[in-house]
Amino acid sequence: MKSICGIGLIAIVIFLCSCGHKEPSEIEQPVRVKTVCVGESSAPSGATRYSGTIAAGEETPLSFQTAGRVSHINVKVGDRIAKGQSLARLDATSLQNAYDIAAAGEEQANDAYRRMKILHDQKALAEIKWVEVQSAVKQARSATAIARKALSDANLTAPYSGIVAAKLIDEGQTVAPFEPVLSIITASSAKAVVSVPENYISSIALGDSGIVNSGGKRYKSVVSEKGVSADPLTRSYTVKLDIKGHIPADSLLPGMICKVDIYPSQKEIRPAFILPADAVLLGVDNRSFVWLNKNGIAVRRFVEIGDMTDDGIVINKGLSHTDSVIVAGQQKVSEGMKVTSID
Repeated sequence: MKSICGIGLIAIVIFLCSCGHKEPSEIEQPVRVKTVCVGESSAPSGATRYSGTIAAGEETPLSFQTAGRVSHINVKVGDRIAKGQSLARLDATSLQNAYDIAAAGEEQANDAYRRMKILHDQKALAEIKWVEVQSAVKQARSATAIARKALSDANLTAPYSGIVAAKLIDEGQTVAPFEPVLSIITASSAKAVVSVPENYISSIALGDSGIVNSGGKRYKSVVSEKGVSADPLTRSYTVKLDIKGHIPADSLLPGMICKVDIYPSQKEIRPAFILPADAVLLGVDNRSFVWLNKNGIAVRRFVEIGDMTDDGIVINKGLSHTDSVIVAGQQKVSEGMKVTSID
């Protein structure tokens, strides 16, 4: 009997021990999630961040002032040019002939003037004839000047140093007066162009400072233009900032994407953080919340949301700069669950 009781006791101990032991495969594994630190993805304190594009500081379409056939194009898109450099030429054969004829006419008029002046000085020429000679000289000089200007206009030169942004014609093509043939932009200056929601446009003023972030570099800037008419679809206003300081070659080209932090001179409560829209969830009580990674544990945090921007949804309250918000994999987590962040 004692042996039977002893065997039973040993079996119970073994059973209890086996219940408290889990195989390695049964141990809870952390859920893999992707996180962002809101302090790294938001605008600096006191500033509001906008998405924008780089635009040329100055862009000029160039055209011939006379009609003709394009005989030479001396540049291609992307070329750096100097002020006064010849960019394109028209076939100037007829213009050269017209100038030669005008110059010959002027020489003839000048010769007649010299001959008639001798007679005029000797009082041997009628006054009306002398007036006709003087008038002929003036007309000949004007005709030569017009022909010289037309011949000069057949050569298209750069009004300032810059970069060729577009070539709109080809050699052999006939162009009309003032038809754009090339477009050039300044190489030493650039602008950042952003769209500002109507709720915030009143806080921005000309002269406000900003920081333009593009290509991993930061540039100081100043608000130089502020739109007064909203886009009918987006209800946003266009704001332009002049980028200050030296701009390295090819570091800021028109069309590049940039982030712009604007520091408004008129202080007001500004959005603190911006998160991807799908990172913000809605609870059963219709309260917005996000999941945080707190030392490897998922923690729910209720937040107050604001407007939608190009970068995501604005978080007005509920987060701090050090919070690590789960932005991918948040549908798989629950309160207190172990999580691990991935790149």
